[in-house]
Amino acid sequence: MRATPVADTTEAPLADRVAARLAELSPTERRVASFLAEHPEEVAFISAAEIAAQVGTSDATVVRTVQSLGYAGLPELKRELVNALKTRATPALRLGRSLGAPHGRQAVGVGIALALGAAIGLYPQPILSLAGL
Repeated sequence: MRATPVADTTEAPLADRVAARLAELSPTERRVASFLAEHPEEVAFISAAEIAAQVGTSDATVVRTVQSLGYAGLPELKRELVNALKTRATPALRLGRSLGAPHGRQAVGVGIALALGAAIGLYPQPILSLAGL
């Protein structure tokens, strides 16, 4: 039986990589890949062990799955996800970033960033790093 050729997805975004390779993953790797694709904002800021706990597997399986999707490792995937989040920054988030820029962590900029983070369900530290505060 011949294996179905898989398109080169090394430059594709996470969701495309998961879609292209899902059929060739083990059931546990499918669960991990689905979690990665469905929760990119969370995955960008949590460890392999935390992802594993969410999915009910080991951190080694998380890393193996990420590599099966064509990434060198979890840090490369996280960089891609953080960059994607930065490009999707809303006007309000950009405003919060600009208000905080001249004097570092100004109270106004931090307050806006935290309020926006709470509104979209991000933890305080990731939203502050996205806002550049």
